[in-house]
Amino acid sequence: MEPREQDAVVKPVERGIMFQSYEFSSREGVERFDSDLTGCAYIFGAGFGHISLVDAFDRHYAENRKAYYMILDLKLCLFNLLISTREIERMRGLRDIADTFCFYISWFGFVATYRAFYDKFMNLIVEICYPNQWKSFEGARSKRNKFRSIVESQPTAFAADLFIHLPEGFIKWMDSFIEMIDDQYRTAEIHGSGMARKWIFSEDDLGKTPYRALGTFIDHIEQFFDVIACIASGEKHAKRIDPN
Repeated sequence: MEPREQDAVVKPVERGIMFQSYEFSSREGVERFDSDLTGCAYIFGAGFGHISLVDAFDRHYAENRKAYYMILDLKLCLFNLLISTREIERMRGLRDIADTFCFYISWFGFVATYRAFYDKFMNLIVEICYPNQWKSFEGARSKRNKFRSIVESQPTAFAADLFIHLPEGFIKWMDSFIEMIDDQYRTAEIHGSGMARKWIFSEDDLGKTPYRALGTFIDHIEQFFDVIACIASGEKHAKRIDPN
């Protein structure tokens, strides 16, 4: 008797790895990953290659693995942030209805990604520069407020082999920018009925939209780069900023 078609044994389909496979626990693996990440960022028109994951591996992996992975995740988050910022800038003119709706998607992505980026940035700074403050920072009701009080009370901190200084103006700008993102946009979009709908679809005057605030973020992005790069590369990057 011939076997019926429905009685046939269905063998699972062999599937390969869907994405590229990287090894983050070896220098060679992270070197390949960092090269691909930096190259991909340049393809999208966003450069941040001076934040070296290879240097972070060399400096932190053996002694503070948590710090190394913090830097890795922060650079990945920064990649997302740069791409969403580029998308928002590209659609500044809102040429047609498709651009308008794409802008809405990109703005929502920027707000959520910036909040994630700032959390990761604060975590890294406290972990590396203020380790004795980690417990109180982690348990604070408002990490944003606690972070500001920490860095304002001691804007210059020793990190491994160099001092890292956060200028007073940068500290105040960071705090006011994240407060604006949280209060006006993140909380409204994620927990409320939303604010972006009102100004994206109804406001003709770009001066009354967050574009100006986005410009201040772009003006300060290099300072974020330098702080992260100094933590990742130490004196090697610090000398690029100031040879003396």
